[in-house]
Amino acid sequence: MSPLEEFYQNLPGEHGQTLIACRDYLLSLDLGLNPVWKWRTPVFDWKGKNICYFHYEAKKDRCYIAFSSGLYIENALLRAEGRKNMRFIVLDPNADLPVEAIQSCTEQVIAHLSSGGKAWTRT
Repeated sequence: MSPLEEFYQNLPGEHGQTLIACRDYLLSLDLGLNPVWKWRTPVFDWKGKNICYFHYEAKKDRCYIAFSSGLYIENALLRAEGRKNMRFIVLDPNADLPVEAIQSCTEQVIAHLSSGGKAWTRT
């Protein structure tokens, strides 16, 4: 089993199903996103640049999708919670995916990177 598959299977409760639904939605957008395994989590890149990643926080029992270039995108659902550049949307397993927000944020990051903006890089 690949690390990507293990990530989804090992999540507690409905979080795995929520992130699988989010993954499938991102890939259905046909924006050229590529799911890869980096930093022990699923990352979606576009032309080799990081667009977003999934994360599960056990202490807060929540999962989210975090977007690179978060300083340059806008959406009412985005949170920073002390992060310098990344912004994220918490995904509630008991609610519908916020597909409009996910699509908008993804497209905004791609537009930012397409216009010559720099991608977030981990140092």
